[in-house]
Amino acid sequence: MQRPCAAQIVCEVHADSTSRLNASGSSCDEKYKSTQQKLYAKTRWKLEGDKFTTSATNFAVGQSYTVSVSCNRMTWVGTEGQGTLILQKQSP
Repeated sequence: MQRPCAAQIVCEVHADSTSRLNASGSSCDEKYKSTQQKLYAKTRWKLEGDKFTTSATNFAVGQSYTVSVSCNRMTWVGTEGQGTLILQKQSP
């Protein structure tokens, strides 16, 4: 079950194939923020065609999505029933 405060957690995707969760701006309690940030601290990503894969185990195990981009919005549709994620680029 997801906490409502989790909607305020930001996923930072970096050009060096790393990503991390930044929960500092969420209203979640500190223990939850810390746990989530540690859990996703080693996440890497790769893009092959329109298949976007994330993994914290150097791709031994991971989650794959079909990805599409429109303007400043990226949509990930889970290839294994994970659902759909929509990411919106924040303005600087």
